[in-house]
Amino acid sequence: MSQEFSIVRAKAAVMIYEDKTKKWIPSMGMNGFANVHIYQHTVNNSFRIVGRLIQDHSVVINASLVKGLRYNVATPTFHQWRDQRQVYGLNFANKAEAEEFSKQAQNALDQLASGQAIPPPQVAGNMQKQQATMDEIDKKAKEAEEMREREMAARRERDDEIRRREEEQRRLEVEAEKKKQEELQQQRDAEERDRRERIERERLEREKQVERERDAELAKEQAAVPPPAPAAPTTTATEINLRQDHFTEPVERRIHRGGVPPTAPERRSSIQETSPS
Repeated sequence: MSQEFSIVRAKAAVMIYEDKTKKWIPSMGMNGFANVHIYQHTVNNSFRIVGRLIQDHSVVINASLVKGLRYNVATPTFHQWRDQRQVYGLNFANKAEAEEFSKQAQNALDQLASGQAIPPPQVAGNMQKQQATMDEIDKKAKEAEEMREREMAARRERDDEIRRREEEQRRLEVEAEKKKQEELQQQRDAEERDRRERIERERLEREKQVERERDAELAKEQAAVPPPAPAAPTTTATEINLRQDHFTEPVERRIHRGGVPPTAPERRSSIQETSPS
């Protein structure tokens, strides 16, 4: 059975002072009001300040009150103190709770200074009820902590899933962009081939056109040239021989060729003329 009891409770926002930024920040990074208790251990006469968020019972402060500690009332609703690790601050919801909390804190420090333990008022006739309340608070705090851990695990799992999806989306986008660039390059290559083929066809067509024009011009020039004059008649060797034969041919043969047969004396005369001497 626990020997620790709450001697005071107040609603306050728990703060800590950050030396690096010189600012007050929410304890554990959790905003909101907490139920802040001063617990007294009746056996060893020790005190500690414990605060749990009202929203989910998360512990935002668990600091011991030790002998020699200075509890400073900075304003009616803001109190602060320092231990060996941290500077704590309590921003109370109202002035009345702040005053009662300050009173009990100072009483605890006085007991620690004097060494004389004073039982908390709740012990007289109400110890079981106080213990049941503390057990219930601890149980709820434990359940809240377990729920918080489950929520954090679920959040991490969701974050991991979101990260995986984002990575997959980026991968798909990179692949799509790569494919797009490849298609654009293929299209540019095809356009370049078509351009070169078109230029080659145009060059060949120009060459053919130049050749056709040249042929047409040549035909035109040939049509404008007059035909050559007819060549003078030439005497062939046969005709020359025939003419020579005419002069050497016996008279009777020429007369016979003329149609008048020679007489006998003419034949004898021609024979004598043609006979060798």
